[in-house]
Amino acid sequence: MELTDLIRMNQLIRGRIDLAGFNQWHESLPPDEQATLLYSLHLFGQQAGGREQVFEEAVKYTQLPMNHPLVNTLSHFRGGYIRDGDASNTRLSEQEWLTVRQAEDRRLLLPVLVYFFGFAENKVYSMETAENCNHWWHRDLLDDRVVEDLLGDPEFYRTAMRDDPAVKSVDSRSANASEV
Repeated sequence: MELTDLIRMNQLIRGRIDLAGFNQWHESLPPDEQATLLYSLHLFGQQAGGREQVFEEAVKYTQLPMNHPLVNTLSHFRGGYIRDGDASNTRLSEQEWLTVRQAEDRRLLLPVLVYFFGFAENKVYSMETAENCNHWWHRDLLDDRVVEDLLGDPEFYRTAMRDDPAVKSVDSRSANASEV
């Protein structure tokens, strides 16, 4: 995924989870990129601390049963691979497994993974402050000035929410200077 895709993923869950936005994005992608989006949602949800309870909450929110075969297999992937000892019958990586699924299967799993990522990431984000956060994706991604700053910085990964006031104040100073 490109930086613009990572920004978009985070924008679509910031404040509220925009499932319609994810659906539009997903449908615009070829199958292998749909699989990458789904895989990334799952992986980033896990990295945000989403575990079984958050996964079950996301599944329940979509009104799918936990024992649905696709949901069951998906629940066994950790970090892109099936955990040792799990009763899944796949030897594929998660990305491969998602890629070989039918389009309707990927559509069915999309809301589960959107809510999983959204629930997990929003819990982390709600506790972050500029003083203790070192994540570039917790910057004010709904502000175009911040997004422009990220996209223009080859070391964007070294930035954090504490950098946003400087970006915004520089922008407002230049706007005030042009008014004089």
